[in-house]
Amino acid sequence: MLWLAAPRLGLAFFGDFGSLQTREFIHLFRLSVPILLLSAWTVLGNAVLNNLYKTGLSAAAQLPVPLVAILAIVLAPAENKLTAAVIGMVLGSFINVLLVATLCAHYGIRLWPAWKKTKPIHPWLSQTYVWLVPFAVLSALAGPVNYFFAGQVKVGGITLW
Repeated sequence: MLWLAAPRLGLAFFGDFGSLQTREFIHLFRLSVPILLLSAWTVLGNAVLNNLYKTGLSAAAQLPVPLVAILAIVLAPAENKLTAAVIGMVLGSFINVLLVATLCAHYGIRLWPAWKKTKPIHPWLSQTYVWLVPFAVLSALAGPVNYFFAGQVKVGGITLW
């Protein structure tokens, strides 16, 4: 969704859709979207390692991000330094996730679900989450539904809504 939202965000920030700034923003924003996706796994893995009192390993696993970004900047031609930095950060983040996942697996913790059938979770936990999932979806839908109905109200009726 963020990939598709890039042109609208560029228009919102810079105003002129055809400007060089807007085009560069869209390009760099789309390149950096994987960083947002990978950061969720990185944060989760670092939290697990920190909880296991492996803060040194957690910190070391993050080193590929700046190192690969700097290497990409140094190796890139002058006109592509910014793009190289973003690509370097994406690659470094990917390496970071792999390192963190490997370290967590070494301590017996998986960062993503197993594909084979495993032991069922505790019944009280599954009963709790069975209800939380639909309510989370409903609460997420409340805003858009509210805006839809508010948009249907006639002029002057918004106060009543």
